[in-house]
Amino acid sequence: MPANSANLRRRFHSAVYDRNLGKSLQRLWAAARPQFVDAVTDTPVPVPYWSGLGRPGLLDPTGAEKSGGSFVADDQLARTALSIRELDEALTRRQYGYESVDAYYAAASSDQRLALIESPLLLLNAYDDPIVPGVSLRRALDNARANPNLLMAITADGGHLGWCEPSDPTGGPAWVERVSSGFLEAVLGIEPTDACENLGCEIFD
Repeated sequence: MPANSANLRRRFHSAVYDRNLGKSLQRLWAAARPQFVDAVTDTPVPVPYWSGLGRPGLLDPTGAEKSGGSFVADDQLARTALSIRELDEALTRRQYGYESVDAYYAAASSDQRLALIESPLLLLNAYDDPIVPGVSLRRALDNARANPNLLMAITADGGHLGWCEPSDPTGGPAWVERVSSGFLEAVLGIEPTDACENLGCEIFD
């Protein structure tokens, strides 16, 4: 997440991707705002921290001492946020008890938790993903290789959750469906067949 945040601050990414994502988050904040702002005074009010802060065995103990307490969101920043980072500063890092956005990003990155996964998992990323660039996947790739439950595939092309079909670039990502189904077939021990009457076989073929 720190690398992805830095990537989104590049000139083009900031002006196109992050700005539009920020505007979308503004709309989500507008819908959620009544939970954080007093309707009469139109000022932010204290709301409880995320309840999970007090849960034992947390992967990240940051903020555990704040369990049962409350925080105040930055309503002004949330209403004008033009980036994911600004919304995370206004709300997310506060709700989860972090002192800064950078501390939240460092703790929330999923790549450091790959070693804990005990069920078979397929991880797909494209190296040219403009949001999650390939260079930011190094630690994830190392951790995936160290866990026999994980299969991580990084394609040269594909964009951000794209993998469009050359024959139908505006259609659904059939390649992802084929790869995911093949992974499930292997994990579940399903033998592909041309003659199958139930829905499961039709999905996995």
